[in-house]
Amino acid sequence: EARSNWRPLITNALEPILSALPSDSTVNDVVIAVNSNLFKVLSRDGNDIFFKAEQTPLIFDPMSVIVFGYASCTGLAILFVNGLKA
Repeated sequence: EARSNWRPLITNALEPILSALPSDSTVNDVVIAVNSNLFKVLSRDGNDIFFKAEQTPLIFDPMSVIVFGYASCTGLAILFVNGLKA
């Protein structure tokens, strides 16, 4: 699997959402904000990135999930965790 520099893309997409959180936000608040918005802000066609069964191993890295607009639970979980890391 080729490496891709997904971090700036995800960071830039989430920055306005996370910046709008109050300064006293907890880790739980951040997790909820990322979970509630990540699949919408990274969508390419205006529709949320969605679950589609049996996509691994073809679609599971963050950039593939963003480009295709869907993934199985593995791909969505990896994208979510990378959203938290970004």
